[in-house]
Amino acid sequence: MEYRNEFRIAEIMARKFTDTVSDEEQAVLDEWIARSDVNRQTYEKFIGGESLREHNRMSAGTDADAMLKRVGQRYRSRKRRRGALRWAAAAAVFVAVAFSSVYFLGDKAMTGPGEEIFAESSPAVLILDDGTEIVLDKMPEEGISLGEEAAIVFDEETHVYAVSDEQSFVGYNTIRVPRGGICQIKLPDGSLAVINARSKLRYPLPFPKDLREVWLEGEAYFEVTPDTERPFVVNFKENSVEVLGTSFNIEAYPGKESNATIIEGSVSCRTSTDSRLLAPGYRAVIAENSTSISVGKADVRSVMAWTRERFSFNDEQLEEIMRELGEWYDIEVEFDDPALKNRVFTIEANRSASINSILDILVEMGKIRYAQDGRKLTIYDN
Repeated sequence: MEYRNEFRIAEIMARKFTDTVSDEEQAVLDEWIARSDVNRQTYEKFIGGESLREHNRMSAGTDADAMLKRVGQRYRSRKRRRGALRWAAAAAVFVAVAFSSVYFLGDKAMTGPGEEIFAESSPAVLILDDGTEIVLDKMPEEGISLGEEAAIVFDEETHVYAVSDEQSFVGYNTIRVPRGGICQIKLPDGSLAVINARSKLRYPLPFPKDLREVWLEGEAYFEVTPDTERPFVVNFKENSVEVLGTSFNIEAYPGKESNATIIEGSVSCRTSTDSRLLAPGYRAVIAENSTSISVGKADVRSVMAWTRERFSFNDEQLEEIMRELGEWYDIEVEFDDPALKNRVFTIEANRSASINSILDILVEMGKIRYAQDGRKLTIYDN
């Protein structure tokens, strides 16, 4: 919204004190109020006189309380003279300017951040074949027995499977990582899997002697132990990646495109109708509800940022940035102007930081402003 339109809203609101709002102006105001909770609350605060009193605290000079009193006394009366109407117009301009300076031009009490929002993290859960759930952060120091000759133990930051060659098939295990979390696990063959938030990884215990196969929903990074006799296959949605020994990242969240990024080695990416061989530094992209694979260069640093517990956006559209931040911090995001979604930013930040501190960087760049209403953020043009 441009400042001239913002001032127009402020002027209409100011005329509420003088009972001079036309039907057309009232319709414009009603539409603005209905656009967001922030606008509604601002209107209620303004009509109650709080915004003018706030303006008076922020800048010396006019007594806002006295102005409100005079406006109420002189212009809610039905007996208006021509001179009084000229005074009303001047009063409306003053109130509009005061409101604009407080609300639209950056009063943090109304448009800045409220309580800082941090990601709420919960520990990963191991789900055994019989449905038993084990919170990994509460696993005993001696580990957990998973069969006659199999166990899972904790080694520094990684959960490790210790499986004997003689171990018979136990069943399928699933690792579930909730919002705000991350989990590292060494699979029964020694391969490393780092599992991102809002993700699930399902795998057999132990792997068969001819194939290592897992099923992924969400995102995970793999460092696969070489084994020429047993391919390693990651199934995601209706697609798969097959390797012998390499490192790669797969992102396959429901409702969005999937992609596989190769860090080292080579990977075969397959759908029901397409197959591509990928080299390091490249990624395969599969659109949602599509079986076609497109291949291009990957921004490996940005792709792998989550494994370092960081956000990394390189010439990324604001819509995608806010989508990822919204999912991580569990917040709702609204754009005052849809055109803002297409603005491009390059920024890197720690995922343990508050979302407010990240948005403040964008504000300091002079490109956006934002308003916070609980766990809802509204993005405005600067």
